[in-house]
Amino acid sequence: MLLPIRPSSLDDDAALTPTFRPPEGAPPLETLQLAPDEHDWSISRNLAELTGKLEVVKDLGVVRFEDIDLDLTRRVVERYTFADDDVNSVRGETIWHMGFEREGWKIQTRTKTVLTSTVDAFHIYAELDAYENDSRVASKTWNTTVARDFI
Repeated sequence: MLLPIRPSSLDDDAALTPTFRPPEGAPPLETLQLAPDEHDWSISRNLAELTGKLEVVKDLGVVRFEDIDLDLTRRVVERYTFADDDVNSVRGETIWHMGFEREGWKIQTRTKTVLTSTVDAFHIYAELDAYENDSRVASKTWNTTVARDFI
C-alpha cells in the first residue's frame, strides 16, 4: 500500500499556518490570603524492609474573594506506598477537603479514595461526606473491583 505524499514548499507551508492574535483573558480576581498555604513533597525509603513512601501536600490555605465575600479552603494529601518489587503492594490514597464560606453560610466536602491491586483486579474504595454549617448532610461510600484483564 502506498500513501500519497503532499508536495511541500515554504510558500505553501506558510500559507497553511494561521495567524492568531495574543490570547485574551479577564484580569485575576482580587484575593486575600486568610490562612497560609502549605506545599510539601516527602519521600522516604526503608532500605532494610525495601519499602517506600511518597506524601504530597497541596494546601491552598484559606483564600477570600473580596468582590463576592467568599472564603475558599482547599487541601489535598496524597500518599503512595510500595514494598520491594511487589507491584501488588502499591497503594495510592488521596484525601481532599474543600470548603466555601461566607457570613452565615458554610459548606464543605471531604473525600477519601484508595487504590490497591491484586494479581487479578484493581480495588477502588472511596468515601464522600458533605457538610452544611458543620452538620453532615450527605455521605456515600463506594467499594469497586475492576478486573485487570491482562494489565
